[in-house]
Parts: sequence; C-alpha cells; structure tokens
Amino acid sequence: MSRMSRDKGARGEREVAEIIELASNGTFKAQRGCQHAGRFAVGVNSPDVLTDLPLHLEVKRTEKPAVKAAWAQASADAGIAKEPCVTMRWNGGEWLGLCRFTHIVALHAEIFRLRELLKEAKTATD
Repeated sequence: MSRMSRDKGARGEREVAEIIELASNGTFKAQRGCQHAGRFAVGVNSPDVLTDLPLHLEVKRTEKPAVKAAWAQASADAGIAKEPCVTMRWNGGEWLGLCRFTHIVALHAEIFRLRELLKEAKTATD
C-alpha cells in the first residue's frame, strides 16, 4: 500500500471518528484504532475506529470499495459484543454506513416506541 493510500485511509478514519462525536453531540466518543500507533493487532482489538457505539467499524475511503470483502472483514473482526459496520466514502461523496438491514429496522422501531412513550408521558402530565 502506498503512503498516499495510507494517508487517505487515515484521513477517512479521522473523519469517521469526528462524525461520530459531532452527530451524537458528544454522546459517543471515537478515535482512530490502534493501527495508528504501529501495532499489528488483528480481530476485535483492531477496528479502524474505536468508539463506545456498539459497532465494529471498518472504514473504506476509496473510489471503488470492495463491499463484499469489507463486509466479510468487519463481520469476522466484530466478535460477539459489537455489530459489524462498514463506513465508506468516495471522492466528493458523503459517508455511508453498511450494516444489517434488520438492525436498521429494529433501531427505527425502538425510536418510534420511545417517541410514543414520550407522547403518552406528555399527555399524562397535561
């Protein structure tokens, strides 16, 4: 891998870490994984971005992401405590996240349930 490719990947990892912190309004912390320190860890100890989100993040900053290979890597490395997630962006594009569709549906169902509970609580106090 060329130095330019490594630098592009590192920038992508920093961008993803920043997005996590900004989009969550500081609720979730994030930083680049251990590869920036020159360690050679593999598996659950080596996500591209360390975060307290329940996700194992694989970051791809490329024009032609190998989605199937990236998903396989994230899935293999996620372990049992985290869900695999591939974040990717090409030049001029926005960051996208690839995760299990059932988890997206479940997440939105939980958001809907919590909104309904808030409505009920508001109605009860009015």
